Parts: sequence; structure tokens; C-alpha cells
Amino acid sequence: MRFLETNLRMIKTESSNIDDKEPGVNSPQVYNVSLLMAFLANVFQLIAVSLLFRYSDFVNVLGGDEWHLGWIVGIASFGAIACRLIQGTAIDHFGPGKVWIISLLGEIVAIVWHLGIDSVSGVEVYLARSLFAMSLAGTFGAWISFISLQAPHQRIAEVIGVIGSSGFVGMAIGPTIGDWLFAESGPYAEKVEQMFHVAAITATISLL
Repeated sequence: MRFLETNLRMIKTESSNIDDKEPGVNSPQVYNVSLLMAFLANVFQLIAVSLLFRYSDFVNVLGGDEWHLGWIVGIASFGAIACRLIQGTAIDHFGPGKVWIISLLGEIVAIVWHLGIDSVSGVEVYLARSLFAMSLAGTFGAWISFISLQAPHQRIAEVIGVIGSSGFVGMAIGPTIGDWLFAESGPYAEKVEQMFHVAAITATISLL
């Protein structure tokens, strides 16, 4: 009996030593260039997204009010939900990198599309906002999948938490830039256009 207990202790000790030596568990090389670029890409994307927190100013310029804003954003949210239904399958089939790039391209197109809209009651503004919401859902899903695949499974939550802080950095910078743009002198409509221009530029930097 004592012989069996001794052997069991030896087996447990050896197995724990093997677990401790699994590649990537305690490796400092987890945070590499790919994760750094993913961090910066998310910062610039969230700058673009948080700049458009002032979307109500765009609706007001077109002659709309809170009622129009609610319908536009609400209907577009259904597009984001619908995108989620196929997003996971697309990431599994094509990989998170391709879905991420395609979604960012869609986001940029949606932002630029808003510059040509001149009516709050037409279908165009609903389509542009829906494309933006769907693309945004695609970028977030692909981004999280990408960084999850870069880390050992024992450190996925850690990496998501650390790299995910990039979103807070972007959301701190974006509204600050927006407030600065609207604080400048000039026609109100031009400030709204500048908001979309800067959002398109930062989203393009995220893509690059």
C-alpha cells in the first residue's frame, strides 16, 4: 500500500513538472509584434468609432431630431445582430484576418458614404448606418478571434484583457478630438464633415 502511494506521488510530481514546462505558459514572448499591431489597430478604430458618438449632430444638420436618430440607429442595430449570425462561420471559414480587413473596408466605405447623404428621411442614411454597424460587429469579432489565437490557451483571458485596454485608449482620444473639432470656429455643417473625414482617416490607419 505504501509502495502504491509513493508511486502515485511520483507520477503527480512528474505530471505537474511537465505542465509547468508547456510552451508559452510562462513565456514572456507572448506579447509580440502582431499583438502590438493589433493593439494599435484597435486604438485607431475606436478613435473613429468614438468620434461618431456625435452622430446626433449629423442628423441635426440634415434637419432631423431625436426621433429620426432613434430610428436610424435602432434599425442599424438589427443589421449588426444579423451580421453576428454569420460572422462566426465566416471567421472559421476564411480566418479572422480576412474578415477583419473586409469589415474595416466596409466601415470606411460606410463613413465616407455619410458625406454624400443630404436627407434624413431617405433610405440611404439607414443603409449607410446599417453597413457601419455590421462592419463594426465584424471588426470586433474578428479582432477578438485574432488576438485569442495569438496566445497560449492558458493566457487567453490575460491577453484579451491587456490588448483589450486599447479600446479604452481609443474611446478616450476620439471624443476629445471630436470636442476639439466642434470647438473650432466655422459653419456647423463643415464641422460634421470634418468629423467624418477624421473618422475615415483613423479607420484607414487601423486598416493599414
